[in-house]
Amino acid sequence: MPYPEEWNMKDNPPYVYYLFYMYANILTLNQLRRARGLNTYQFRPHCGEAGAVTHLVAA
Repeated sequence: MPYPEEWNMKDNPPYVYYLFYMYANILTLNQLRRARGLNTYQFRPHCGEAGAVTHLVAA
């Protein structure tokens, strides 16, 4: 998989691709917030019953 800035395909990246980068960015943000004594965010991706099966695998 290419890095986000190199994505030049017609279709959007897979859902799991988005989730990985969201997780990584929230993890970094939470480390900074925790170091400053601030509340942190929880990453809880939604896996609805009407969505794609791949969403269930990722959540």
